[in-house]
Amino acid sequence: MTITDPREGFKNIAINYQKDTKKDIEIFEKKVEEVRNELVEMDEADIAKLVREKFANLNNSFIEKSNKMEEYVISNVPKKPEKVPNESLKESVKKNKAYKEQFNSYKEFVSWSMNIIDKLNKWFEQLFNEIIAFFKSLWNWIKAKVQDITTNVRKFVVTIANKFGQLCDYLFGKNK
Repeated sequence: MTITDPREGFKNIAINYQKDTKKDIEIFEKKVEEVRNELVEMDEADIAKLVREKFANLNNSFIEKSNKMEEYVISNVPKKPEKVPNESLKESVKKNKAYKEQFNSYKEFVSWSMNIIDKLNKWFEQLFNEIIAFFKSLWNWIKAKVQDITTNVRKFVVTIANKFGQLCDYLFGKNK
């Protein structure tokens, strides 16, 4: 997918995402079976521990990636020029002017970045609400034994893949 930056003079930005292939789905189903086999011998406390560990890993992963993005944005702030001994006023003014231009560019970068973070936050909220709704539906289905679990999981995988596509459209506008 190629996203066109709305600002004049900027190149297109390539965003790659793909839906799960048949092999990806088979791997997912195999891992589900592995977990299912692990759960056979577990009691309630062991299962609660497993669930908490998985969610702790998810939370830590999000925090780690968020911290990396934050550090990247902060690391791009331009450095103020230092006054060098025997530097002419002309050189000092030139360096300060260049710094101000860089700092204004940095402000532009931050304004775009913060808006994207706001959009990501809203998108994640919607995504997690959909995941919770899916988990509720999955739990109700398992209790009622109405449909084939694989079909529901595949629908879920497709829904999540579509949500990632929507994220790209939401953040950068529809591909033109």
